[in-house]
Amino acid sequence: MANSFAETKRFDPATLVGFLVPVGLAVLIGLIIHAYSQPIGAPVRQETNASGAVTATTPVDPPTDAEIAVANQTILSYCSNDLRKDTSCSLIAGSTVTAPGFIETGLKMSGSFATDGTSAQGVALAKGSGTSWAVVWVGQSCIPKDVATQNSVPGSFKVCSS
Repeated sequence: MANSFAETKRFDPATLVGFLVPVGLAVLIGLIIHAYSQPIGAPVRQETNASGAVTATTPVDPPTDAEIAVANQTILSYCSNDLRKDTSCSLIAGSTVTAPGFIETGLKMSGSFATDGTSAQGVALAKGSGTSWAVVWVGQSCIPKDVATQNSVPGSFKVCSS
């Protein structure tokens, strides 16, 4: 009888391995499920009409630095390619204002575009997300009220009073 008591008291490493392997697999499976259940990209808010059809999707997070860079490049490209050929624009440092789905930046303009004679300062508005941005407005001083209304531009931007 003494031998059987001594044998049962001895620790078997297989017992520890038999316990840790299932626990380790459960943790690994949990991490994989967690990684694949995370949303990809910025969350969006969907707007629907009375019949329930989706009419628009708008990001709910402010643009990232990378998105701001893409939007600014889109604005500069618009200035040099889509406006009058003698017009050019440069960004005004520190003038960027953002809201979910929108980027507004100050511009210094030259050429035919800056024709009011009082200022070469302007403003540009881009709408989008990720790597897809479209220029909504480029002009002097403020965004026209009708453009702001059509695009649901937040009030934190330079919208003209009339």
